[in-house]
Amino acid sequence: MIRIFGRKYDVIAIGSATLDHFITVNKRYKDIGIGDKILIDQAFVETGGGACNASISLANMGLKVRLITKLGKDHNATIIEHKLKEKNVAIHKISTSRFMTPFSIILVSNKDKDRIVFAYKGSSDYLNEKDFNFKELSTSWIYLGSLLGKGFDTAENIAAYAKNKNIKILFNPSTYVAAKKKKKLKKILNSTKILILNKEESRLILGRKLKISELLIGLKNLGPDIVVITDGKNPVNAIDDISTYKAIP
Repeated sequence: MIRIFGRKYDVIAIGSATLDHFITVNKRYKDIGIGDKILIDQAFVETGGGACNASISLANMGLKVRLITKLGKDHNATIIEHKLKEKNVAIHKISTSRFMTPFSIILVSNKDKDRIVFAYKGSSDYLNEKDFNFKELSTSWIYLGSLLGKGFDTAENIAAYAKNKNIKILFNPSTYVAAKKKKKLKKILNSTKILILNKEESRLILGRKLKISELLIGLKNLGPDIVVITDGKNPVNAIDDISTYKAIP
């Protein structure tokens, strides 16, 4: 086990854990009509969600990771818990019978080389401060994923707590959160050490279709020490207090 930070957990990830259902078809989207029955070429299920994915990736790197998430009382939750245990990720799970575990259906077209995602946020939107004790955030880093609804208020309070306790935050907003724009994200961005997002999400936050170089500067001016912008198959760009960086994915 590699320990590089030195608290109870190297990273605590907070956000969604979902079950993703991938369906692949050999048709173009424009050729699919209302009421059609389409044969599926491939189908499989995998765990997903920003915080869940990050937890597993960091655990694979040898870090001690804890995930704080809200799941439903259903079979999907059991599958997610099993996968996290298999990957040595500690989980602080809050169960609710009122809302189902988040899931998505991802329709992939082999012809169009693209996908359509149908996402159900469910229980993750209702993560609140009564679900865990802030004193349990014994860590040097917090991975803060996308939380909507009541969960967004919780994310703001986590960011403020982390800043007060000198806990570093890596913020990874989704399109849904980025759409709130810079004014509503100000509290979180001001507490963020590293901001990672894609080009479209960057433009949503700043509210303008700017070039990558302008997006990097614009986002860094909102508070983060380091900004990383991905752009599909194009180079990944980053900025810190010293320079800008580029890497081929």
